[in-house]
Amino acid sequence: MRLSWHLFSLFLAAAFAFMGCKSHKNGQSVSASADHNRSEVQQASKTMPELTLRDVKGNILTSADLKGKKVFINLWATWCPPCVAEMPSIQTLFQGTNNPNAAFVLISLDDRFETAKKFASKKGYEMPIYEVVGNLPDLFNVPGIPATFVFDESGKLSFTHVGMTDYSKKRFVQMMQP
Repeated sequence: MRLSWHLFSLFLAAAFAFMGCKSHKNGQSVSASADHNRSEVQQASKTMPELTLRDVKGNILTSADLKGKKVFINLWATWCPPCVAEMPSIQTLFQGTNNPNAAFVLISLDDRFETAKKFASKKGYEMPIYEVVGNLPDLFNVPGIPATFVFDESGKLSFTHVGMTDYSKKRFVQMMQP
């Protein structure tokens, strides 16, 4: 019986690795999908959209504040198991990034931002957590969450991934370097 439960848990973890969660935020639909490669090709020439965010202390951050920085943006929610599962690896990447010109922006899609703030605090995450002020830009209307976007210092989209992954891997650490 114990072995069966372990195998079932492994199956669920593997399924989540290829899927995302469904969401509705600001009237925009975000749903599960394993087909993220097509999204990467379509978005390759995109640039950082206009964005206004509020952090856990109520401070406002705009896309203008991120100009000239390498920016890691992750869309997530506390109710999304793959989102929660990849958070430790994002924390590892955040802590291991030695680039003073890098910015991490974790955008909560929870209906109540207070839920995301409590979650991050309880887990001891140091990564900056934000909520969108206004509408989520069209670029971030993706087929599922978690979803990650990396913009280079010139504001050009250099990486996007929809679904769970392990951001503590060496290639991601190198991606966030100057």
